[in-house]
Amino acid sequence: MDPGEQAIEAAAKIVEEVRKPPSNEVTLSNGIVLKLKPVPPFLVRQAVLSHKRPEPPVMFIKDKEREEVNPNDPAYLRAVEEYEALTSDTALNITLAAGTEVKSIPEGLFSPEDDGWTEILEYAGISTTFWERKLDRYLAWLRYYALGAATDITLVTSALAKGIGLTESEVQAAAESFRNRKARRADNRVPAKAD
Repeated sequence: MDPGEQAIEAAAKIVEEVRKPPSNEVTLSNGIVLKLKPVPPFLVRQAVLSHKRPEPPVMFIKDKEREEVNPNDPAYLRAVEEYEALTSDTALNITLAAGTEVKSIPEGLFSPEDDGWTEILEYAGISTTFWERKLDRYLAWLRYYALGAATDITLVTSALAKGIGLTESEVQAAAESFRNRKARRADNRVPAKAD
């Protein structure tokens, strides 16, 4: 086969892969299979919009004899950082909650309803008492148990993102924030609703 024919064959394979309908399930590294469901983009947007963006403080400038916005105020910059983390968490939580469900769990692993996977969380000082709703428990199970490898997080978020039209960089930012949550959050709670 000459190089031109090889290039055509390679291009045809790429086109074939792109045209395949996305899989409606993912298998995690531990063997847990999640069924994927479409996530309405407006649901994610509305959940994120439920958090109010901080306003920069206004201060009086004596030399100019007027008030001006101070976007470099340290407290404001911290508030913006917290807001961005919260909106990222919210978008990821609503996407995981609306876009996944358990299809199968290998023998020897815990389901969201089981208590075995929560023992290590309690030992680590992560509160499990706030799980008033089934969805809270499911999200915690995903985050602290089922999505046990960084590749699992990327796999699920990428597959779900394709369904709601996110770019690869937005998916990567969400996955990074997901992995760095322990450092940012002292109580390690999973906010399933707007605070």
